[in-house]
Amino acid sequence: MQWQSIADGANLNLLNDQQLIISVENNNSIVENKHITSTSPDEIKAHMISHASVLLQQYYLNHPLSDTGFNQQVKNLFDKHGIETFISNNEQAAERTFFVEGAEVIAENASSPRHPYGVYFTVENKKDFAPQQAINWVDSGEAYETYLSMNVCRYNC
Repeated sequence: MQWQSIADGANLNLLNDQQLIISVENNNSIVENKHITSTSPDEIKAHMISHASVLLQQYYLNHPLSDTGFNQQVKNLFDKHGIETFISNNEQAAERTFFVEGAEVIAENASSPRHPYGVYFTVENKKDFAPQQAINWVDSGEAYETYLSMNVCRYNC
């Protein structure tokens, strides 16, 4: 990482919830240069490392997960719990639903009070369900758009 670039005016940005990059843009800045008080690259690095957890926590209070980060985590939860547990139809609720806490997509089970308010995939008939349908739902961006629509005030109000 080029800490001198941050000292010289660049921002530390997060790319797809997976990679830190240095950029003059501040759309996905974890730390904007205007908040840096030191001009020493070593001091900036030490500060960023020692405050990494807090900086990420603050970042995700105002920034949604990226579609790439969200989709990857959803697919990991499909692998962990089984795609079918996130499927609902008119007669039966999904066993699990998705929620985002900070930078993490989590799976809530039916015993959770917020379970009914989570993101899940709906089909007309579970007997006719094919797992690829849920993968397509994620890949098409529909799952991500549902997450964003459920959190519109969280990020835009």
